[in-house]
Amino acid sequence: MSETADWSLLPIVDKNVLEPLCEVLEDAANDVINEFLTDTPRLAEKIRMALQDTDIDAIPRLAHQLKSSCGALGGKRVQKLSAEAESQAVSGDLEATDAICQKLFPEIDALLTEITNFQNQLH
Repeated sequence: MSETADWSLLPIVDKNVLEPLCEVLEDAANDVINEFLTDTPRLAEKIRMALQDTDIDAIPRLAHQLKSSCGALGGKRVQKLSAEAESQAVSGDLEATDAICQKLFPEIDALLTEITNFQNQLH
C-alpha cells in the first residue's frame, strides 16, 4: 500500500503547529508566512518543470525542500505528498513521481489558501 493512502485524512494545515509557531515568532510571523507564500509557488513550479524535463535527479531535492518548509508551518498533506514524491523520485520512478505530483499540486494551492486565510486573521 502506498504511503499516500491516508494523506487525505490529514489536515491541510495543522493549526497545532502553525499557531504556536506564530506566537513564538510574534511580529516576525508575517515575514515568515510571506516568504512561504512567495517561495512555495516557485518551488512547485520548479517541480513541474523538472517533471516536464524528466529531470528525475532534481525532483528529490525540490520535493525535500517543499516537505521541510510545509512541515515547519503545519502543512501536513503537502508534507506527506512531498515525502512520497521525494521517495518515488529517489527510486527513479518518474511515472509514480508524476502521479503523486498530480495530487500534490492541488494540495499546494489549498495550503496556500489556508495559510493566507490564517495570516489575514493575524491582523
